[in-house]
Amino acid sequence: MARTTVKAVCSNPQEANVKIEQILLAHNYKLKEENGETVWKCGVGFWTAMKYMKIEFHENNEIEISGWIRPAMGSEQELSGFVGAIPKKQVMKVIEEIQKAIV
Repeated sequence: MARTTVKAVCSNPQEANVKIEQILLAHNYKLKEENGETVWKCGVGFWTAMKYMKIEFHENNEIEISGWIRPAMGSEQELSGFVGAIPKKQVMKVIEEIQKAIV
């Protein structure tokens, strides 16, 4: 799996989870079950690649935020590189917004 993963620490995981959900819903992400895992998905891949995020809570109030895109006829792509640059930047902006909100 080609994903970009960022780690963050929050003071209150329950509060952070609410903020994360609000941000993702505001950016039109929907909670989905895909390939045996729960992910947030945005788009259907018609005009641009589908955008994905996965949020995992760990011990010591650590949160792991994974982001990636998947073109309609392709496999997962991490958020670096030129191909699919626009949706990759959009996912990174949401990750940065989440990081700022949960501090």
